[in-house]
Amino acid sequence: MKSFTRIEDTNPGECCNHCDVKASIKVGKQSLCEDHASVVALHEVLTHSSVRHRLPDRRTCHTVRVVWRDSDEYQVSIGFAQNGTVREVFTKGSKVGSDMDAQLDDTCVLLSRLLQFGDSIQDLAKSLGREGADPHTKTETESPVASLIGKIANAAAAEETIFGAQIAKFHNADQNN
Repeated sequence: MKSFTRIEDTNPGECCNHCDVKASIKVGKQSLCEDHASVVALHEVLTHSSVRHRLPDRRTCHTVRVVWRDSDEYQVSIGFAQNGTVREVFTKGSKVGSDMDAQLDDTCVLLSRLLQFGDSIQDLAKSLGREGADPHTKTETESPVASLIGKIANAAAAEETIFGAQIAKFHNADQNN
């Protein structure tokens, strides 16, 4: 596994190797912003996991509307396994071909793969950053999420809480008939 080191005030003007945002995390020799570091972290987890649980070709999917920062609206499609757990997330709403569209597509693929390798959406939603939260204690659970992907994960977790048991019950009844 790669080591992730927070950049303190040693290089205050250093920018991310992938964009023009100020770097805050060092991964090996790369300086990364929070967004790119989270993608690298997800990749590290994926490459060290065991078995991917593929979803059936036909599966239950809900699409919900997510509003970010009171202005940007996204459509989030949430795919469920037969046991009612969220196993994939896809997002649309950014201008096609834009940097944000590419980042959301890639981040949702990584999030979906984490879910298919056994992580729960509930745990992932709780693990993502929150504004104003102390990173050591994480006591401010009511703080707003710090990123759009956090908002998407929270929406998927809420859908699983609301519909997961009903989806599992439906598939169990269908198998018994």
